[in-house]
Amino acid sequence: MESLVNKFTKRFSLFYFWGIFLLFLGISLATVFLGDVKLGVKLSLLCFFVIAGLISSDYPKWQLLLYLLTIPFSSAVVLFTPFYRNFSGFFVETANFYAPYNSLARPDGLYIYSFMEFLILINIIYYVASRKPVKFRGALFFLILFVISNFFTILTAINPMRTFFQSLHLGLSLAVFFFSLQFWDDAKYEDITIILLVLLILFTVIDVIDFRALRMLMSGKWLARSAGRFNSPNPPAFLAGMGIIFSLYLGFKKRVPFNFFFLGIACILILVIFCTGSRNGLISSLVASFVFLIFVFKSDEKHKWILFTILGTVFLFIFYRLGRILFQFRLNPKLLLYDTSILSRILLWRNSLRYFISNPFSPVGTGNFFYFEGSLGLPFAHNFLINLLIESGVVAFLVVFLAYIVGIKKILEKFFEFLKSSEVKKEEIVSVAFILYVIMLFSADQFLYDGSLWRFMLIFLSFSISKLWRDKREELTP
Repeated sequence: MESLVNKFTKRFSLFYFWGIFLLFLGISLATVFLGDVKLGVKLSLLCFFVIAGLISSDYPKWQLLLYLLTIPFSSAVVLFTPFYRNFSGFFVETANFYAPYNSLARPDGLYIYSFMEFLILINIIYYVASRKPVKFRGALFFLILFVISNFFTILTAINPMRTFFQSLHLGLSLAVFFFSLQFWDDAKYEDITIILLVLLILFTVIDVIDFRALRMLMSGKWLARSAGRFNSPNPPAFLAGMGIIFSLYLGFKKRVPFNFFFLGIACILILVIFCTGSRNGLISSLVASFVFLIFVFKSDEKHKWILFTILGTVFLFIFYRLGRILFQFRLNPKLLLYDTSILSRILLWRNSLRYFISNPFSPVGTGNFFYFEGSLGLPFAHNFLINLLIESGVVAFLVVFLAYIVGIKKILEKFFEFLKSSEVKKEEIVSVAFILYVIMLFSADQFLYDGSLWRFMLIFLSFSISKLWRDKREELTP
């Protein structure tokens, strides 16, 4: 099926496109030569990915893979921030452009992935308007409703410009989410995509591992939480948790020696979580991984028991030497009652619910929680549903609340199905584990719509949905 983008580009010779590419490349190199290295890198990356995105528009699966590569780069290389002075200083771009794997986001930024998402959105609109067969059409209605309800909060927003940009990021990211729902029916392509995602996560969070912190933990002492190039230790922990779940999936799906390679990645990502000291990341990862392992071992394959023994031994050693300190300081029942992080979240939820009861139809605007009078100077409510009530209003809340209910119902159904069956599909097990992981994370945290964490989560979520809610229709392109 020919895309709208390629119908347009066919009117021009590829010569012109390469001419444009070389022109931008020349401008970029000249900019670098004149001294502004960061701007030159930004222009070069933008030029490469936009041209490549146009050329790959007739090959949507590969266009999606190309998009994934832009996610970790884009967060460090913010292209344009025209209204940055209007926003909080909480969002600060890294000063070192050599840090390509950075999660820092600015609320008015346009990123390389923003342009890729726009190209993908054009293709989706063309396919739907042309009545081409697509999967999950029912989900499209709810996604559109959710996005529109968030855009309308600009009418009551404390900072309308920030609401506009956050809603723009939300709409574009959900367009890619719907786009990716179409392609999880090719085993080889699935493997390539999941492997790429796991490797990107590994490279994104690897610098969080602080060897000084590890030595302190091994000696039974506590050190300040490590965040690497992130502005908070929680996002890398959440990303690492996603990587752990799908590394285990690849580890038990592949054969020797590849399974040990991915199980090794899982162990490295466990170290990342320990270095961050994230309670939510650790507990959610442990629960989701436990669910995955329990149902995987219902199979009679002997090599799985060997893997289980090796993996269990390594994990127990790491956990005994490192994890016990985290539990002692961060999950000690006696200390939890006085933990400022937990107390502040309880206060946040109370302030938010009181505001909603007093102003049920006056949301503060998408991305505006920071400016909400009860925010305690924090960027979100640390609970996705409560955050939606304050920022996006009742309609967006009900859409996501319905998704929560449907997700929990599906998890329970699959639990009983797995218990009754002697052989279960690993794709379904990891999907159940990941949806459980997301629900647990969103119960005590919230992701910004203009960051890498949100986008990695959406791609993994699209895989999980496609495996648990199978759609037998034709894929987006033949």
